[in-house]
Amino acid sequence: MLRKAAPAKINLGLHVLRKRSDGYHDIETVFLRIGWADEVAVGPPAGHREAGASAFSGPLQVIPVEDASPANRLLQVPPGVDNLVYRAARCLDPDKGACVELRKHIPVGAGLGGGSSDAATVLHLLNDWWGLGRSRKELINMAASVGADAAFFAAGDAAAFGTERGDMLKPFLQDGTPYVFPYLLVVAAPPVQVSTAGAYALVQPNDRNRPDLCEVLLSGDPERWRAELTNDFERVILSRYPRIAAAKTALEETGAVYASLSGSGSAVYGAFEGEAQAREAENTLRQSGCRTWRGRA
Repeated sequence: MLRKAAPAKINLGLHVLRKRSDGYHDIETVFLRIGWADEVAVGPPAGHREAGASAFSGPLQVIPVEDASPANRLLQVPPGVDNLVYRAARCLDPDKGACVELRKHIPVGAGLGGGSSDAATVLHLLNDWWGLGRSRKELINMAASVGADAAFFAAGDAAAFGTERGDMLKPFLQDGTPYVFPYLLVVAAPPVQVSTAGAYALVQPNDRNRPDLCEVLLSGDPERWRAELTNDFERVILSRYPRIAAAKTALEETGAVYASLSGSGSAVYGAFEGEAQAREAENTLRQSGCRTWRGRA
């Protein structure tokens, strides 16, 4: 089988600008890939395990594989055609068959893009497995048709500035080189799921006098970040989900120089200058029932 990690992302600022005629919203955000990742594998479907060819006709199987941790409803994925991975594979080729195994580590409904990353990753894996020879641009376009965040993962950049639905992307650079986040990160997902559609229904779009996210971020100034690097979902989500608000407060109280909601939630993240503070924050959040990740992006 072919295997590949499917990384999560966080949003460094997120502006919801306007409602579009197609029902979606125009946004602007900086996506940052992080090391929290699912594992995706593709191979022959059941009954063809001993076959030598890789391109099978017939059914596509998407199988969630439980890891050693206890069953967790926040790691469950929808079956069949409701799964983004299934939709991505069928977009790539509606007739070929394969078995796709998903080993979930990224919480679902957390604003970390796990489902979109799985979909983008399976596009790359099946493109190789089936020998289709699709270009990177073609895979990005297919990913965008499945989900706006999936385009970022299909492109493969460490960080990118996203506009329109989030699927119009430019690599995010600093002095001509790929952006490197200057702090340690702690990402925490409380045991709460937030509906993306529900979050958009609550937020008030605003396209007037918005700060330049890229300029603010590249300043590297945490004080300026706290004042100007904002996520428009944060106010409405934190006011309705006390556990998410408490997780952000815990990050701030344990020394984060900047903390924010990721995407439309429920995950929050904090930026830390020191390893000891980051470990303390992670331990505090785990004890409160959050799933966590700590590291450098």
